[in-house]
Amino acid sequence: MLGGKVTSRNILLSITIFSPNVRAYTKHTSPVIILNDYSRQLISILRQPKLESLQMMSPKQTKASHTNQPWIRSGVILAIIEFLEREGHDAKAILGDSAFHMAEASNAYRQVDLEFMWQMFQAAVDATGRHDWCLRLGLEADLTQLGPWGFSFINAPTLGDALWDFVRYGPTFQTHTLWGMNRGKKRTHVEYCAYRKDMTGWEVDAEVSVAYIMGIVNSLCRTRITPLEIHLDHAPMCDDKVYVRHLGIKPHFNRKTNRIYYPSELMQKAVAGADHNLYRVLCRHLDDLAASMPSEYSMTELVSNNIRRGLGSDTVGLDHVAAELGLNPRTLQRRLVDEGTSFQEVFDRVRFEVARYYLERTTFDVLEIALELGYSQPSTFNRAFKRWTGATPGAYRTASRA
Repeated sequence: MLGGKVTSRNILLSITIFSPNVRAYTKHTSPVIILNDYSRQLISILRQPKLESLQMMSPKQTKASHTNQPWIRSGVILAIIEFLEREGHDAKAILGDSAFHMAEASNAYRQVDLEFMWQMFQAAVDATGRHDWCLRLGLEADLTQLGPWGFSFINAPTLGDALWDFVRYGPTFQTHTLWGMNRGKKRTHVEYCAYRKDMTGWEVDAEVSVAYIMGIVNSLCRTRITPLEIHLDHAPMCDDKVYVRHLGIKPHFNRKTNRIYYPSELMQKAVAGADHNLYRVLCRHLDDLAASMPSEYSMTELVSNNIRRGLGSDTVGLDHVAAELGLNPRTLQRRLVDEGTSFQEVFDRVRFEVARYYLERTTFDVLEIALELGYSQPSTFNRAFKRWTGATPGAYRTASRA
């Protein structure tokens, strides 16, 4: 653990080695810091060329990130390969040469096509025949494989700080994703939801990511902590007993987003062995990284994401969504018009996408779906769905499963 016992293998380094933009740090604290064995790995990560973060790697795409193609940092590839090999599987046969070339050539900042990563998740599930491997991948994760993101978790002052770093720096690790955290008096939840559900493997990604959050908690607490509650945004992928064995509880399925709940008092737990000086450097480094990233969402996408989160509640109206985005309602409408749409059109499109998912992938009856979408009566939902598709919800469900 960083900041642990000083030994003869520790090294002394100028703090300025981490980033040219954190030199002011030396004016306020000691200009050197003592690091242990993990320092060699961390230093090699932070010395890697940041220009490589402008490139995305996939078998099909190497265009610059301004294409708005969803991406994720490449450290996850190495984690997948090492996990499969540790389990006795031929990772190269399962994932293919492309994944191995990426793992060999990539650094912690390289961006990998998100769909390709999800396809690797799904390929591993299909090849091993075990749907629980994605849960184990997250629960047994080596946080140092995540580069500066993982090291910030390890050196956070408290567990709550580490989970907040997961949320606030999440957009610099993976795009087209909702990251959230809500700390109440009794319960705190961390939220993760990738928006691109048109791409193969998103369900597996959801389970890997929720398990990663649980893995962070267990690692920093140095014991297994059973969550109070877990929500997953898809149908079960394996038997309930498998989820209980790995997660400690049965999740609630087919929710709007993925959430994991813990007691709020747990957030105050100090992270043993954390180096608070190094933590400040890492946070400043990740702040620099966040500031250098272009905006990834259009106004239509931002509105869609807010509506999706609030469906079925009173938080999806124009005024509320505008307030969430820090805009006047008229300004929000004007920006949507500039993008060729309107608030009502976006609202209806999100409702249709969610309704289609529930009809195709769940056993919810029409009344349940109508309530989830914010309709007070099934008849109102029926009329809207027929307007969108020309078919009733029941007929659509029958046809989709034929």
